[in-house]
Amino acid sequence: MVLNKGKFDESGFTLIEMVLVITIIGFAFAGIAALFTGVMLTRNANDKLLQATTMAEDKMEFYRNQSYDYISDTLPSATEEPNGLFTINTTKEPDGDGYIVDITVEWDEPLRKQNNNRTYSIASYFAEEGLNDYINQ
Repeated sequence: MVLNKGKFDESGFTLIEMVLVITIIGFAFAGIAALFTGVMLTRNANDKLLQATTMAEDKMEFYRNQSYDYISDTLPSATEEPNGLFTINTTKEPDGDGYIVDITVEWDEPLRKQNNNRTYSIASYFAEEGLNDYINQ
């Protein structure tokens, strides 16, 4: 029996070329998956920071809308856990003719590998006659 040794059609891919393409695509998808994971962790951290900032600013705005007597007489130093995820610490310290009110929000980010305890803090000065005397000095 004689085999026909005519031209072979060389169009298409060989098995080795297909394996190489699949390997390259696999590495590309692995890189994209790692990038996606990093983006999601960053997004989660930024969402929690935004929530903490909003809580601290809301609490401080509440105090700014109160009378000086409320700040000087009845403002308690307190710790709150409004939703179980964040801890809000409020402290009041006398400072000359007024008070410094410090609000610190603390939370954990368990997905962070290092330093997963996070804090956001703001402070404001409250004076009975307002801050004009201090601004004009």
